[in-house]
Amino acid sequence: MYWLPLAMQAGVEFSPDTRYFPDLEEGKLFIRLNFAIHNPEEIDEVIRRLGKVLMEENNN
Repeated sequence: MYWLPLAMQAGVEFSPDTRYFPDLEEGKLFIRLNFAIHNPEEIDEVIRRLGKVLMEENNN
């Protein structure tokens, strides 16, 4: 997943979701975010950062 290094530069890490699908090709369409240890404000910030990365990449 080519977004992962870009997201990590913004302080966000996620798991490419292929390992959670029996059909690996289908899993390439998804990412997995962990919210278990974060408070709502941190989650909002992570989503904001990830959204910014994805929008910037989409505009390039």
